[in-house]
Amino acid sequence: MVTQTRHITFLLALVIAVALAGCGENKQQAPPQQQVEAPPEKQVADTDQNPPKQPVEDAVRVALPPFLSLDSIELERIPTGPEAVKVNFKAIVVPKEDLCVVDRESEVAGTPTVTLLKVVQTAAAKASLYGSVVAHRAMDQWTLEAVQIQVGLKQFGEPRGAFPPLSYVTGGNEANKALEEQAANAKLQQQALKALVTDTVRANLPPFLSLDNIELELIPTGADAYKVNFKAAVVPKEDLCLVDRVSEVQGTPNVTLLKIVQASGAKASISGSVVARWATDQWTLQPPEIQGLTQFAKPLVDFPPQSYVTGRAGANKALEEQAARKKAADDKKALEEKARLEQEEQARIQAEIAATAAKEAEKVAHDKLIKATAKGTRYTGTIECRDQIQNIDLEFTEQDDPLIRVVVSNHDNAKQQQTFTGKLVFNPQPEKAGAVAYHIKLSPVGESKGGFTEFDYFYGMEGSLNLRLTDAGLEGEAHMTFDFPISLKRKP
Repeated sequence: MVTQTRHITFLLALVIAVALAGCGENKQQAPPQQQVEAPPEKQVADTDQNPPKQPVEDAVRVALPPFLSLDSIELERIPTGPEAVKVNFKAIVVPKEDLCVVDRESEVAGTPTVTLLKVVQTAAAKASLYGSVVAHRAMDQWTLEAVQIQVGLKQFGEPRGAFPPLSYVTGGNEANKALEEQAANAKLQQQALKALVTDTVRANLPPFLSLDNIELELIPTGADAYKVNFKAAVVPKEDLCLVDRVSEVQGTPNVTLLKIVQASGAKASISGSVVARWATDQWTLQPPEIQGLTQFAKPLVDFPPQSYVTGRAGANKALEEQAARKKAADDKKALEEKARLEQEEQARIQAEIAATAAKEAEKVAHDKLIKATAKGTRYTGTIECRDQIQNIDLEFTEQDDPLIRVVVSNHDNAKQQQTFTGKLVFNPQPEKAGAVAYHIKLSPVGESKGGFTEFDYFYGMEGSLNLRLTDAGLEGEAHMTFDFPISLKRKP
């Protein structure tokens, strides 16, 4: 209701003022009047129902950024409850100095960044802010919540002190001077970068190439960073070669014949790029990428010994010496081959003689073994079992080369006997002291007769006899769980 009455009073006063201006007209045209800003609305008086103006003004002043001063304030109190009021305000503020925003940044890689500013609010130029604060009353005391500035702050920039060093207002003397210094520094630093890239490319060339000239293209890739593309002309310090052919002679050093593919001093092109960064007052480079080096061959020193350029002095002489070495090697090889064939022939003859002798000896031994095991041939001897010695007789009862049958009996009791069958083994086996023996392998057949009561060997069918024919007679072992030595002599 108070607000509505205030608005009606203001409109009525405005109508009366316009009517009075019309009544004062005369026939002479009045001079144009200077436009005057309407007076601020009458403030609502502080009452018990409204918070005082001064605390609100002080709260708004505190809420302002430090670079703004409060010039004046208008309040509009709106009750929001029995003991609550929302106070809308319009504040007229004045910047304490020119306020700026970033216009642009003049960045030159390798030099300090110059920030260019534009003034958006001059010092002492008034501007309006709008906001509100909520007040609560308790026991006739008003308390204010935090001030909310909703409209107007975005129009302000910041004082120059809020920007980084080397920040200047665009178009000013300071800005122009800083840009000139920056451009000069950039030129020097780019020159240093070009020199460093040139030296780096030269250092990464093979030792047999020289850098003749180089063209550089600097491409900014970010703050204090460049990609440097380059195209360079290089020249070989000496003739570069490839293998023409290799004249190989077995047993002699190889002669490698070369052909020249790039003459000394002939220019060739390479290209590539390198990434550069400015840090701690100096340029740092990544290893350069160089294209075109694979086109080059190798200098003479990179080839093995005995390498010569075809047709040049030394090549023909080396080939003649190689041919002479080849002939000498061939002659030596022919003599060695002849000697080898003669040795092989002598060895073949000796082998035939030895084979014939061995075959004859084997036949003699075979016949001897057949004779020693002929049907009816008898032997007497001993078999040792544990600590006892048993006298035994042995008689070959059948022979069908290589199968045989043998009867072993107790020498002291002929009724105690065991029959064995087996075969003759004509593959000679080496024996002790280099002797050769032919084996007779026998296994028991049927139950033993009469029973060899003292010797477990003759009880069952698990045992075996392994006899050998030697110059002394038959010998060997009887085997069941252990080996028992057997020694036999032929009966006359």
